[in-house]
Amino acid sequence: MKALRTIALTLLFLCALPAGAAFRSVDPIQVPGELLVEIGGKPLANLRLYAFRAGAMTMIPYQIDERLPNGTWIFELGATNTKLANRLFDRQDLLVFRARDLGDRAERGLWPSASTVEIEIRDPRDQSRAYAYLVCFPQNPPARPRFDTIKLAQSNPWERGEMPFTVSGETYTIEGMVNLIRGNYYKTAVNKALYFPTAGGQTQNLLDGMRMRAFAEVLFGQIRIDADETNMMGGIQALTQGPIRGYGRQWMTFTLPLGLSSPRIYSDVFTYDRMVVAPMKHNIPFNPDALLTRAGIEFGYDFAEAAVGMRFFSPNCLEGVTID
Repeated sequence: MKALRTIALTLLFLCALPAGAAFRSVDPIQVPGELLVEIGGKPLANLRLYAFRAGAMTMIPYQIDERLPNGTWIFELGATNTKLANRLFDRQDLLVFRARDLGDRAERGLWPSASTVEIEIRDPRDQSRAYAYLVCFPQNPPARPRFDTIKLAQSNPWERGEMPFTVSGETYTIEGMVNLIRGNYYKTAVNKALYFPTAGGQTQNLLDGMRMRAFAEVLFGQIRIDADETNMMGGIQALTQGPIRGYGRQWMTFTLPLGLSSPRIYSDVFTYDRMVVAPMKHNIPFNPDALLTRAGIEFGYDFAEAAVGMRFFSPNCLEGVTID
């Protein structure tokens, strides 16, 4: 079998571990379709992802997130736009998998199909490498095993509006706030409760409350509008849930004088099996330069007493701090 091409990617995430199956433990990886042009245009249903582990090619968890050419995500729940999806692997689509599922390099004779792309992942810290194999079967691809690395409490969160949006990874459970506005329920990904039931964690809610601070200045600073968690509201507009990650678009607005509301501002939230990524890439439905002079927003949480004594780590605090 002939290799189509080997692509090499560099990870830019967490600390390095040995190459092969134990390459890393947390990092999510996404590969844009433009780097996998040999598979371009193939039906998503015919694709499978493999790793060479323990001397054999093994199917590993993955998902393909479809996007439109302009970068708009395809959402499958809520305000769906699935009619725009073509179910083909396009340049703007994303292949998503976990670093800890990668394996060693496999000889070409072991590749499952002639239409195979070898994906090489390199760690920038020590140049260790690990591999995955994206395979396109011409027909009758093998069945995909069921991988439940991340779960929703409700398969369709919009069926019962009063129930909180709840998502569980392998090491955590997050329960979101529910806003009741003019008789309508709006679910949010803003945390009301956070649990770490595994890895020696607590089964009690670790959050006491959320804090939000936002401001906007207009007319060259002549008018300033401030908002906090008491007058800000929002909800989840749309959502897609896959075996590797879920991603949702959340809207937010705040109350203005005279009972008015600000335009909705949208942000994307991604949930993985062991981590949550909220890049807060805002989509503002107007030209901010034409209206705003300056604006800002901050989010924070107050921990509950159950969190006292735990260790907190972040990409900006790798050594960790003790919560007291």
